[in-house]
Amino acid sequence: MSSTPRQLIAVVDDDPTVAHLLRGMLNRSRYFLISAMTGAAGLDLIRARKPQVVLLDSVLPDAYGADVLRQIVDFDPQLPVIFVQTRTDGPATIAAAKSGAFDFLSKPLDPDLVRTAVQRAAEQRNRNADEAFAEGSQRRPLPHAAALVGSSPAMLEVFRAIGRFARTTAPVLLIGERGVGKEAIAREIHRNSELAAKPFLTLHCPAYDADQLAAQLFDGSQEGAGLWSQAAGGTLVLQEIQALPLAQQTNLLARLQPAHNAEGASTSRLPRVIAATSADLSQLAAAAAFRSDLYYLLSAGEIAVAPLRQRQEDIAALAEQFLSLEEGSGQQSEPARLADEAIQLLVQQPWPGNCDELQGVIRRAVLQAPGALVDVQAVEAALIRRPMATAAPVTKEDSDWFLTNWRQFVDDRLQAGTAELYSECLAEAERKLLVRLLQHTRGNQSKASQMLGISRASLRKKLRALGVSASTESSRS
Repeated sequence: MSSTPRQLIAVVDDDPTVAHLLRGMLNRSRYFLISAMTGAAGLDLIRARKPQVVLLDSVLPDAYGADVLRQIVDFDPQLPVIFVQTRTDGPATIAAAKSGAFDFLSKPLDPDLVRTAVQRAAEQRNRNADEAFAEGSQRRPLPHAAALVGSSPAMLEVFRAIGRFARTTAPVLLIGERGVGKEAIAREIHRNSELAAKPFLTLHCPAYDADQLAAQLFDGSQEGAGLWSQAAGGTLVLQEIQALPLAQQTNLLARLQPAHNAEGASTSRLPRVIAATSADLSQLAAAAAFRSDLYYLLSAGEIAVAPLRQRQEDIAALAEQFLSLEEGSGQQSEPARLADEAIQLLVQQPWPGNCDELQGVIRRAVLQAPGALVDVQAVEAALIRRPMATAAPVTKEDSDWFLTNWRQFVDDRLQAGTAELYSECLAEAERKLLVRLLQHTRGNQSKASQMLGISRASLRKKLRALGVSASTESSRS
C-alpha cells in the first residue's frame, strides 16, 4: 500500500524557535516543514518550492507580513496563508484579511489551534477550489477607530468581515446592541473600500417621524437633496433601520433592486447601504413589522457584533485605547495610565452600554484621578455615576438612582460623542419603567406585560435589549 505524500508547509518567521516548535506540533508523517527568516527569503522559498500551506509572521526584519502576503497572493491566489501575530491588532488583521489571509493564529501558539488551522488549509489547497481565498485587494492605512480593538474570537471575526465586505459594494447589515461600535465598523468598511474618497453619510432613523424620514432620506428639502442623492457613489448608513416606516422600506427596497438600477441610475451613482440595528429583524420580519424581502436582501451580508460582556478579554485593551484618547485633555504633563487594580475592576463590570459606556467611565475616571495614574478609587467614583441597567429593589437609599439626573445623563452622553442621544434617552426612561414595574410585580412578567399592554414576548425582548434582569423582588426579598 502506497503512503500518502507529506504536505509541504512553509514557515516564514524571524524567530527560528517557531519553526522548531511547529515541527513538534505537527505530525511529521503528514507534514514536512521548510522555513525562512525574512520576507524576501520567504518569497524566494515559496516560488521555488511551491508549498501547500504558508505560516507567515506579521512582522519580519525586512517587511510587514501583510505586504509579503500580498506578494504571495499575486504569485498564487489559491495558496492558503495563515497569518501569525504576537497580539491581535485590528488594523493589521483587517489588512491581512483584505490581502488574502486564509486564517489567523496568535502567539504563543496553541498546538490544537495550529493543527486545526494547518489541516483546514491543507485540505482547502488539495481541493484546489475555484474561488480565490483573497479577502481583499490592496492595503490602505486605517484611521484611528477606538471601538475596534480586541483579541477575542468575536472581534477577530469582525475584523475579517470588514476585510471581506470592503471588497464589495453590496448592502451590509450590522447587528448588535447599542454602543458596541456599529458605526465605527461601517466607517472602516467604507474607508477600506473603493468608495473611500466618496461621501460617508449617516441617518439615525428613530430621530425622525415618518414624514421627516421621507424628506431626509429621499425627498430633500429647501437646503438640498435627500441623503440618498447626497451619498451617491459613496456609503449611506441607516442606523436603527427597524424604525424606518414600511412605506420608506418599500422605497428603499425598490432603489436597491436591480430593476430600479436599470430604470433609475447606474450602479456607480447609487450609494452603498450599510444598515445597523439593535433589534431582531428576523422576528420583526416574521411579525410583518419589517419587510421580509428587504431583510433578506440586507442580511445576505451580515456582521453580528458581540456585546462587551461576551468578550471580557477585550475590555483591558479598549480601556487603554479610550485612555489614550484622553491624553492631552487634562492638566497632567505625563501620559495617563491605568492601575492594574483599576483594570481588574473594569473587566468585572457587565457593561450594558458596551463600548460607549466604557469610554464614558474612562473619561470620568481621568477627571477623578489626582494625577497621571488612574487608580481603582477613580474608577469606582466614575462607575457610581454611570446609568444603572439591572433591576434592584427601590428603597430610600437608592431612590436617587431611580430619579435619573437627566442633565448629568445628557452631559455624559454628549461628552462620549454619542450619535444616538434620542434613542439612548428613551432607552434610559424605558429601563427605569421596566425595573420599577418588575419590582412591583415581584418579577412576574405576565403581570408586568398586562400592565404595560404588550405581549409577554415583547416584554422579554425589551428586557434583553435593555439589559434588565427579571429576577428582582422575588429573588432578593
